[in-house]
Amino acid sequence: MEHRPLIVTSDPDLLDDVLRMAAATGVELQHEAEPINRGAWRTAPLIVIDLPQIPRALGAGFPRRDALIAIARAQPDEAAWQHCVRLGVEQVLLHPASSADAVDAEQVLVERFSRLTSSVGEGGAIVATLGACGGAGATVLSAATAIAAQRAGRRTLLADCDPWGAGLDVVLGIEPDTGLHWRDLKAPAGRLATAALRRALPWLTVGRDQLPVLTYGTGSQRQVSPDVVDVVLTSVRQAGELAVVDLPRTPEPVADRVLGLAALAVLVVPADVRSTYAALRQRQRLADLGVPAALVVRGPAPGGLTADEIGEALGLDVLATMRPQARLATELDNGRPPGLERRSQLAKAAERVLAGVQQLAAA
Repeated sequence: MEHRPLIVTSDPDLLDDVLRMAAATGVELQHEAEPINRGAWRTAPLIVIDLPQIPRALGAGFPRRDALIAIARAQPDEAAWQHCVRLGVEQVLLHPASSADAVDAEQVLVERFSRLTSSVGEGGAIVATLGACGGAGATVLSAATAIAAQRAGRRTLLADCDPWGAGLDVVLGIEPDTGLHWRDLKAPAGRLATAALRRALPWLTVGRDQLPVLTYGTGSQRQVSPDVVDVVLTSVRQAGELAVVDLPRTPEPVADRVLGLAALAVLVVPADVRSTYAALRQRQRLADLGVPAALVVRGPAPGGLTADEIGEALGLDVLATMRPQARLATELDNGRPPGLERRSQLAKAAERVLAGVQQLAAA
């Protein structure tokens, strides 16, 4: 079932303006004059609400939620700000803008509506992997997931957005100084030609196909603008392709931007108590950013902690569990990419991650 964004306003002029912005991006909205439909409040991927309707939503007992934007005709007073905080409003936009330095409401809303049209449409999606703690195995899972997707016939980009890791080129055994890297890219206006990008990147042979890999390369320059990352990943998604992104576990602008774009964040958790406690903090971060998340639990479990217990503690579904894979460390040291062996635990976990993305797209 497809859930449409919701506009809550009794102001006909404001309604006309927001409907026009949505139509410009091909998005169809559902409309309520007042907050009355709890089902729509819960399931809408984005809600735009007129500021006077917020006290009514609170009075009706509507819960806090993510992806909630308020529009005001004038600067809110202190009481209005408090109401916004209680309801979970992420941004208050003035429309029309009251000053030259005010955020352009139309620009913000058109951009948010545009993201909705391409989030998982036509098979395109962004999947982010991150570890609950250091050494959890998120990097090798991201590589294995991209390999599994490419092997299954999906056009896939594997992107390294962890500036503190060894680098996906090292993990995959790719010559580090061939092709383009993050440092070579600038943020163009609009959409990037993904076919040209794929041809310019280093690649890994997967069967008879090639998996393009975007990394930092060698050297100390391991910074990239969030805007560059946004353009690249959004273009990949809009082209109907899959982007698998390896992220650091620490919050930073690039990682937060990727998570804001992702259809799914996969949190890799070793099966022990310490890692589960660490994962609780990551779980809250992902919830704050409003990104759907699921778990991959990696053994061994020295204290007998099960994947179901970890999933219940974190309130997240478990996509896959992985037993320890013998010789994985040796294979990585010898330059053998993870997940190439289809019968391996890693490859099977990667296939379950892809199945989770497909289920999300069909929901």
